[in-house]
Amino acid sequence: MKIKELTGTEHEYWQKVAGDYSVKYGMTVNDFRVYDKSNCITFNSSNRNTYILSNFYPCTLTYNGVNFNSGEQMYYYLCTTTKPDIQRLVMQQPNAISVKKLHISAEDRNADWAQTRNKIMTTVLNVKYQQCPEYRNFLISTGDKDILEYAYWWDLYWGASTTKNSNYYVGINALGRLHMLIREQANKPL
Repeated sequence: MKIKELTGTEHEYWQKVAGDYSVKYGMTVNDFRVYDKSNCITFNSSNRNTYILSNFYPCTLTYNGVNFNSGEQMYYYLCTTTKPDIQRLVMQQPNAISVKKLHISAEDRNADWAQTRNKIMTTVLNVKYQQCPEYRNFLISTGDKDILEYAYWWDLYWGASTTKNSNYYVGINALGRLHMLIREQANKPL
């Protein structure tokens, strides 16, 4: 569902929020999605029931001969391939929380990061799907439900957020949409 399909105060509120955030993200209001709260699977690093979908979930991943302790570590490593000093810092971190605490800025990432971040995240999730059976099994078990990262901290690019009076989560939800894409590809017959 898209914001233009909402009505009344929900439409007014989310149209303004999406307008403000679309400028920040270099996107359009049309890139935002609306998810019914009663019919989706939400995840983030603090939701223990769905934690496995988070990039913070600890799992050993190997890509191009490099071992990573989480999807978060792999993501930031791949985002900084032209910055070996930053990559070394990323690889020295014992867990995803430590990687996040590095506060790697846009300037620390590859020059084309903004254009390739979804491609990098797709690589991370494909590797996780192939190498982490717990993730693979959980993802398949979600059936055809919408998946979204509940970003209560209001990162509306990777996730979606809500207000207590809203019936919806709204955001670009890039990470949730990538999980659903991986699931869809896995469910296609050979």
